[in-house]
Amino acid sequence: MTLTGIREAALILCVGALSLGASFNVAEIHLDHPDAHVFLTQGISESPMIVILDGYTLRLYRNGPDSPPTTITLPPGATAMDVSDTNDDGIPEVVVVVGTEIHRFEFSGDSPPSHAVLFSLNSVLRASSPRPYPRVIVTRVEDTAVLALPTAEALELWSPLGDLFARHPWADDGLDGGFTAASFSARAYRPNQAGQPGTLELRLTSTANATPQALGHEAPEARLFRSRTGTPLQARDAALRPLPAWPWFSLHTEADNPARVFFAFDPPGFTDTLLRISMAGNAAESESSPLRRRYAGTLVLPDGKTPDLNADGFSDIVLWSTPRPGKSVQALLRAASERDWPVRITAHLFAVGKNRHDSRPSGSLTFRAPLAWFLKREWGAPVRNFRFLDVDGDGASEIGVSTGPTKFGVWRYAEGLKSAPDYDATFPDEITGIEILKKANPETGADLITLRSSGNLYILSIP
Repeated sequence: MTLTGIREAALILCVGALSLGASFNVAEIHLDHPDAHVFLTQGISESPMIVILDGYTLRLYRNGPDSPPTTITLPPGATAMDVSDTNDDGIPEVVVVVGTEIHRFEFSGDSPPSHAVLFSLNSVLRASSPRPYPRVIVTRVEDTAVLALPTAEALELWSPLGDLFARHPWADDGLDGGFTAASFSARAYRPNQAGQPGTLELRLTSTANATPQALGHEAPEARLFRSRTGTPLQARDAALRPLPAWPWFSLHTEADNPARVFFAFDPPGFTDTLLRISMAGNAAESESSPLRRRYAGTLVLPDGKTPDLNADGFSDIVLWSTPRPGKSVQALLRAASERDWPVRITAHLFAVGKNRHDSRPSGSLTFRAPLAWFLKREWGAPVRNFRFLDVDGDGASEIGVSTGPTKFGVWRYAEGLKSAPDYDATFPDEITGIEILKKANPETGADLITLRSSGNLYILSIP
């Protein structure tokens, strides 16, 4: 199918078509720019929809990724945009900053969107980027949609009709009064430990702290932090430091409970993981406790919410490991001649009655990763595109991971992990990145998987 020169193909993959373990629904979308932005609309009464900002081309999939999108070409000079409901009709509009003008595109049924200039304002967003970039512009104050537009002097809140709703001047030093920081130094760090390949990563010698402040209103209600997972480099360094410096994540996946799981990579090899659990969330309590447990394998750091493989409300842990080649010359030469090498992933459930994670794996899977993945010391190597996700909306986490340059598989936990993935697919080009669109299906709460290649976007879901 061809739409204005852009290929939009909805594919139902089946066994034998692309080497699947089970059927995926896959929408294949051609991208003009490999760094195109993909996100879901939020905070509107209409079902969330996928939005793709590809250069100046904006595509909105109002009826799902396998249906033709509504396509808008943003005006020349656009630098910022947002998609949200600005007039309380339950349908999202597109707000765009073009120089000093604030534009809006409105939708009505299947008709082409109407386009109007709302008002003019000398916002700093007019020169914020060389091409359109997603920004949070539409927000709500006292259940009223307003446009949050920063100027050189203040953060101004405007109604879509062009009336000034509120104005919050910046502090004299240009910073929020709740922001404080000690002097620090920074240097570029290679290879990346936290960022994706090709991004600039800086290592700072001190940390800035900020106290959130509501603009002209009462401070927001304090909530417990869910984690401080850091990076693999920080987890490696933590083992040689006092426990308060260890990264951690919440033991409970949903409830506001102070219990924490502190972790570090065990020296000198840093291939095994050390865990300490504090039920009170107090590092000092665990510091005096001898209960430091060692697990064989490297912890897969959560990319947000921690995994709960059996949906019992407790965070589980997932580790990866790989066998070391022998020390003889023959063994090393044999290993070097291999094009791939085995990777083992193990899952360890939290044992509620024992207040610890099971020392023996509750399930495991093995695949062979390209040898080149072991030579690049990027985050998670050789585990690529690893994500915890919920493909069916049942509340239990699934494991998704690339098992080859063009392959991706998803495993469900059911009293263990199968040797083969529950869902997998092979694509015509190499996968370069992954994003999870959380709870994209409003009926089931299921996530969508978006995989990137150099020229395509693949959106995966189960039937």
